[in-house]
Amino acid sequence: MTQRIILDCDTGIDDTVALMYLFGSLGVEILGVVGTFGNVTEDQATRNNRALLDAAGLARVPAYHGEPVPSFEKTLSEYEVDEGCERFHGRNGWGGAQLELPAHVERGDILEGGVEFEARIVEELGSKVTVIATGPLTNIDAMLTHYPHLAERLHLVIMGGALTQPGNCYNLISETNMVNDPEAANRVFHSGTDITVVGIDVTHRTLMTRAHMNGFAQQGGTAGCFLADALAYYINANEQADPVFMAGSPLHDPLAVAAALDPTLITCFPINLMVDLEGPQRGRTVGDPTLINSPAEHVRMALGVDAERFVPEWYARVLSACERMNAVME
Repeated sequence: MTQRIILDCDTGIDDTVALMYLFGSLGVEILGVVGTFGNVTEDQATRNNRALLDAAGLARVPAYHGEPVPSFEKTLSEYEVDEGCERFHGRNGWGGAQLELPAHVERGDILEGGVEFEARIVEELGSKVTVIATGPLTNIDAMLTHYPHLAERLHLVIMGGALTQPGNCYNLISETNMVNDPEAANRVFHSGTDITVVGIDVTHRTLMTRAHMNGFAQQGGTAGCFLADALAYYINANEQADPVFMAGSPLHDPLAVAAALDPTLITCFPINLMVDLEGPQRGRTVGDPTLINSPAEHVRMALGVDAERFVPEWYARVLSACERMNAVME
């Protein structure tokens, strides 16, 4: 059975690896990719999405612009990327690596109206499509705000949040995707939609090593060399940020995508989540104390992961994606 996917992403390095995981997965139909801000600006994310889709021979798959700024800063003309995000992803989202598309590669269009696209597909297909959000939840929030009846039709998997681990943001409390738009995330968690949360509780247990990076460079041809260049930047940044990552760098977004395709990779805890909106804990994900005695029917958070199964599967699928991209580009 074909799994239909919409990816909503702020395409830096781990989002790129997540997209490539989809390219290397059988029985998957990518209906569209919608950009958002976070690791890079929304415009950069969308241009990265378009280039990756084209490199994989998917010019027919639309790349859409999403919301360019957080919901609480709508008067901004452009999002200013946090220094910490640039430290891990570089200015272009690929740590300076360049994906050069030969002239013969077919190019697709970049379209406006990503939120409306998501709403139209969810209206049409309901839970037959999975929306995976690997950046801030601004686009998802905008969709549910404008089309609240879609909450009961939306099947959403997100990468974000931290429940049992310190945060990975400046305050070591908040997770980056949550803190980039806490208000949006909090509204989505309370919308009544079906949500699986894949946070750093589990992504920090799925690690990419330098051996993986070198394998892409040695076995992945042109696409693998591009990816290895980007991963070198990401791995260096992780190792410099925290000695714990000398063992490997977290596969944040790829795990969320993998869990959307195969939920048996993770074990989840039902919980009514909220996001702190005030004070030094702004952006923290935590159980909502006002709903502690209410059934947790809509939101579940991953607290366990089969890393031994996922990591080699991830590596094999991304190598397969490199082969697919090389066949298009060479």
